[in-house]
Amino acid sequence: MLRRFSTYIPGTNRMPLGVMSKRYTANDTTAAAAAASRVSSSSNTSNQQHIPEFPFFLYFISFDIVVYSTGIDDTISVAFRLIYPDFIPTPIWGRRNALREELERMDMLERRMHLDIPEFYVGSIVAVTCSDANMGNRQNRFLGICINRSRSGLSHRFTLRNVVDGLGVEVMYELYNPTILKIETIKLERRLDDDLTYLMDALPEYSTFDFNLEPVAHPAGAPVPVNPLKVKMRPPPWTKRWELYEFGRCEKVLLNVIHAFENWHFQVNDLRKYDLIADHREVGSDLETEMKIEQEMHQFESNKHRLGATKRRILRSAANTIVRR
Repeated sequence: MLRRFSTYIPGTNRMPLGVMSKRYTANDTTAAAAAASRVSSSSNTSNQQHIPEFPFFLYFISFDIVVYSTGIDDTISVAFRLIYPDFIPTPIWGRRNALREELERMDMLERRMHLDIPEFYVGSIVAVTCSDANMGNRQNRFLGICINRSRSGLSHRFTLRNVVDGLGVEVMYELYNPTILKIETIKLERRLDDDLTYLMDALPEYSTFDFNLEPVAHPAGAPVPVNPLKVKMRPPPWTKRWELYEFGRCEKVLLNVIHAFENWHFQVNDLRKYDLIADHREVGSDLETEMKIEQEMHQFESNKHRLGATKRRILRSAANTIVRR
């Protein structure tokens, strides 16, 4: 919600050359009222005070008071980027298209009305059931640990890994694939790393799970647990030069092999501090866009509930038990 309070300072014949603005962000209109009061008082006494003429300064003061009142749970707002990474626009601004992103979000919300997509993170144990014409029951179910989530919009995908008969298997699913019948979160947890692709080169016991594993109930209102487990890597060669990346969650047990790599002066992290584009993508997140998307989801859900089309909740968090009305 954007409210503009403007006051023209009299006492000069010069035309306004521009706008000097100040932006306030608050949960209520206290800052807005205070700013408007100060502007009004200054304009009432302007005839009694001497206003110097500056040829290059501004004589039109505009205050932009931005008051965010979404009516959405604070827990979801804080963790929105983690819970719904598929709704976050791409950090590469050159690939953004406002119309395409809006149409995709509408399609994604409609698909979520037909498919219950639970909350899960990288590190959670997830089971996916898909339709398969080659199976006897026309269904195929795979269970594994989520090692990666990538892309945005309708092309959002996640990868599950499990060791079957001593062979590591990774299956990549598109989240909004119409052949997906059911997605189950067997164990809800997070890891300290946002990418667990290095599990492909770790010992198999860190990626082995029983396909008949029973779901672990998450306590209502409890925060999502973070697993601080450090995995042990197999001897090199690896599929990637993991020794050059600072994951910090891979226990380096082969000191005699990796010690030579640690003494190298050139590492990926040595150049990371000079990557300004990466800093912009990580730190300069578009918070206003995220709040707009969250408000769209809340409005879509409210309209569906009011029309009686469904009682399913789209905007939800496992760590939040507050029920919206």
